[in-house]
Amino acid sequence: MTTIMNGQDIPKAIIKHLNENRSTWNLTKEDISDLVISNQYTDQKTGISYYYINQAVEGVPVDRSTTAFIISQDGSVYSSGSAFYRNILD
Repeated sequence: MTTIMNGQDIPKAIIKHLNENRSTWNLTKEDISDLVISNQYTDQKTGISYYYINQAVEGVPVDRSTTAFIISQDGSVYSSGSAFYRNILD
């Protein structure tokens, strides 16, 4: 997995969530093998973090593939969607 935001790693909870929900979203391992953080912030009042992740091909973000992940204070994924493309390498 790659990142582009100041060398920040994608949280393990997001990777776990993606792997656990991959079949639900009809994604292949390759569809989630190259990801980049397009934006991230933490709400100082609530401690909730928001990550915006894009699929990438050879490190280049894929247009319109931004998926939001909300991370609760305990570090678990509270909510997410999926705008990732299926079979991205085909």
